[in-house]
Amino acid sequence: MNVVTKFRSIIRFSLNIENTLPGAPRHRTTFRGALAAVSLLLLALCTPQAPSATAPKMSGATAVTSDAFSAAGTGAVEAPSGVDLKGYKLVWNDEFDKENWTDKSPKGDVKWLSLPSVHGKYIGYQMHDKESMAIKDGIMVNTLAMKSKADVVGSRCAGPVGMKSDAGAELISVEQLGEAKKGDKRLTWGGAGWVGMKFTTPADGLSVSELGLYNIPGSSEEHEIRIFDASTGDDVAKAIVKLQGKPKPTGWVYEPIIGGKKTLAGDHAYYLMTSTLGWNYTKNGYASDPWYDGNTTVKAAGGITVNESEWGNWHSGSLFSIDTTGAGFTQQYGYWEARVKMPAGGVGLWPSWCLYTIGDKSGLSEEVDIFEEYGGAYDSNKDGGFGMRNGHWGKGPKPKNGSANVWPPVSKPWLNWHVYGFLATPTKCAYYVDGDKKGEFDTPTMYLNSPFYMTLEYNNGGGWPITGLIANSHMDVDWVRVWAPREGK
Repeated sequence: MNVVTKFRSIIRFSLNIENTLPGAPRHRTTFRGALAAVSLLLLALCTPQAPSATAPKMSGATAVTSDAFSAAGTGAVEAPSGVDLKGYKLVWNDEFDKENWTDKSPKGDVKWLSLPSVHGKYIGYQMHDKESMAIKDGIMVNTLAMKSKADVVGSRCAGPVGMKSDAGAELISVEQLGEAKKGDKRLTWGGAGWVGMKFTTPADGLSVSELGLYNIPGSSEEHEIRIFDASTGDDVAKAIVKLQGKPKPTGWVYEPIIGGKKTLAGDHAYYLMTSTLGWNYTKNGYASDPWYDGNTTVKAAGGITVNESEWGNWHSGSLFSIDTTGAGFTQQYGYWEARVKMPAGGVGLWPSWCLYTIGDKSGLSEEVDIFEEYGGAYDSNKDGGFGMRNGHWGKGPKPKNGSANVWPPVSKPWLNWHVYGFLATPTKCAYYVDGDKKGEFDTPTMYLNSPFYMTLEYNNGGGWPITGLIANSHMDVDWVRVWAPREGK
């Protein structure tokens, strides 16, 4: 990652030595860890060990063999395939057989904090909420969805946005423009979101060939226009309206629907929406064109009923192993592993499983991206945006051999389930996929100076266009497990 992650570390959590190290939450965490260690030690003494895993020894690290451990309520846990962990104990195991998260401090049986979005203090162009995550057949399904709310009831349309029939007839016309705006506090970070309208089709259905945006002179960005099914939230149609480098007069600008015309069901409700945050290819970054608010009145043709103006945002889930005070699960050395199937989609996806040190007085900290699908290189035909890597934050010397970047560690990760792992020891660190070592580096001890906390998120953006996002795409997680060295190891 880049400075965006540093922004998350500083603003989103504000974790520092004064707030976390001396406080009572740290003492409680240590106490719970000690109890867990004693319990698992007694259990290990009474439980037969699994056969040793066959794996090459790590260069510069102690070669160990995996044990099998039992966690309360989950039964036996399989030893990590291909990773030597003799002398380690299982200290965290979430099989996602229940919704194991909260919007308060994770305590007791509750493992995760579901961090809600606070305006201006989150990463990605989406809102986070617990409702975007659900347990289905033992799988945690984290879904990216467009969720909207009514703005002004009646023949109103923000944007405004329009469409053409398959015969080329305009189906929406403007009667009275509302107020021109460039942002709205209801939208996400940077003013990103959706505005438009909810409409109902005629009884015999509707065929649509083009989608359009009402241009304001001076606009210069690229915008998405989409039709969403109002009952399911699924994508129905999409067009990209390109305004950059082409000064246009006030009025409608249309583009053909990608993939050809779409037939909409009869007497059915849909959302017709435009993205409020455009992409400027000249500046290679996001920018916000003005748009007219939900008080804009429109007239519909072709038997369409305009119900109301709408505004909305992308929504998804975000899990953290600690709360904003630092209370929760942290660990400095050990092995982290998760079985995950990535979301299918295009440009703009940003799912990740990351570790961040809570930091010490030096101001130096370490970030490890066990996996991260990042930026514009990732779509349904390319692998280049999927990686495993680590980075160092703070004003310190660059560690020699203290980083490893693996791009990509596995091909097309949205097609199949894979097990992603990371091993950290006082001397060596390594990435694993399905038990195979993918990269290794010397432990940057100056930066890895305190315990890691975990984040498990499905974001979007990250400094790239988000035009390839697919509504209701989802990141699926089967389990997350963490092993820690036994005392003396």
